[in-house]
Amino acid sequence: MTKAETAIALCDIDGQVLTCNAGFRRWVGELAGDPLPPAAPLPALAQFGGVWRRFCRFMAAPAQSEVTRLDPPHADFKLLFQKLRTQTGVEQVMLEVRPAWPSLSHEEELVIGRLIHDFKNQLSGLKLYAAFLKRRFADEAEGVEICEKITRGLNAMSERARLADRLTRPLHLELAATDPVRLIQQVIQDLADQAGASQVELALLLPPSVRSITADAAQLRSAVYALLKRAIQVTRSGGTVRLEISDGEELRLSFSDEGEPLTAQQRAGLFDWLARLASQEGESQGYEETVINLILARRVIEQHGGALAALPGPSGGTVVQVIIPAMNHEAKSAGG
Repeated sequence: MTKAETAIALCDIDGQVLTCNAGFRRWVGELAGDPLPPAAPLPALAQFGGVWRRFCRFMAAPAQSEVTRLDPPHADFKLLFQKLRTQTGVEQVMLEVRPAWPSLSHEEELVIGRLIHDFKNQLSGLKLYAAFLKRRFADEAEGVEICEKITRGLNAMSERARLADRLTRPLHLELAATDPVRLIQQVIQDLADQAGASQVELALLLPPSVRSITADAAQLRSAVYALLKRAIQVTRSGGTVRLEISDGEELRLSFSDEGEPLTAQQRAGLFDWLARLASQEGESQGYEETVINLILARRVIEQHGGALAALPGPSGGTVVQVIIPAMNHEAKSAGG
């Protein structure tokens, strides 16, 4: 299946493929080396991107839909599940595999990078002219005020260029065995001063042991940093942010804040770029650094074959749950 195709299948609750489109048949045929028979169980895809494991997890959860990402080396594709109910009351599941996002050729990446670089250089030149004019009109209050407005506008454009560069830059992972507890403890240490200034307590809840995972430690750390920073920012003064780790077939992280409860629409769009833009009052707010970092955090987690979701907290606030495949590394003591 090419990255221009979408694979769709309709399954029963036991993972039996009832019907599918040509894209799904091609995808499975390329993976298995054989064409998919008219009816085939999803367990046959167990070794391909974690499809069966994700199907079982989805069926055991109350959610009606889920968007996740296939395990490497198929991480260029998203996996979408949707629970359906027929007119006779029979429950079925729609499964869709599609490109995670449009991929660019190396030449296109270079062109975009060069355009952004040239744009930022031109802005820097305009800032120098604005500074010159400010000195030129130093004795005229109105002239100084106009120059300062021009400079603020140029700074805002530079920031948007930087954010555009981050959003369009391809994400390449360098995978290695990673200790998630140590990684999270480092992030907590990095954000300790910010939490203290906001009078927010950070609580880390650990199981007896946690397995290492296969991950790009630097990229995953940036994602955890963004999620924890957001939780601190929205939590009231004197409140607590709880970060809980649970270990099983998959590593699960829960970020619980004590902020204002979000609506179902806000939770659904928390990591969605277009939804966040549409929900902001005023165009400029849609480019906030926090918003960009949350979008990038989702991208990093999905690139690792994981998924994340925002859920209502048991007593207010929001719980952001992250799931990352452990990928067969040995368990380690959580305190070691």
